[in-house]
Amino acid sequence: MPQIPAGSRLTLRLRQASGAVVADGGRMMIQSVRDHGISWPITSAAFTEHARRVLPALVATRGER
Repeated sequence: MPQIPAGSRLTLRLRQASGAVVADGGRMMIQSVRDHGISWPITSAAFTEHARRVLPALVATRGER
């Protein structure tokens, strides 16, 4: 299945949701950990990945002004 990478126990959608809720939803990291039932390191990595995807788009948008 493309949503569950080889060797992973979690879906990509769950990882993305846990990172996005911290970045965009205004939740603390520990809230995302508890709500999604996953570990702190996984949530932290998901947040970092989400920020890497979103921040270049924000910088490009602001640079066009």
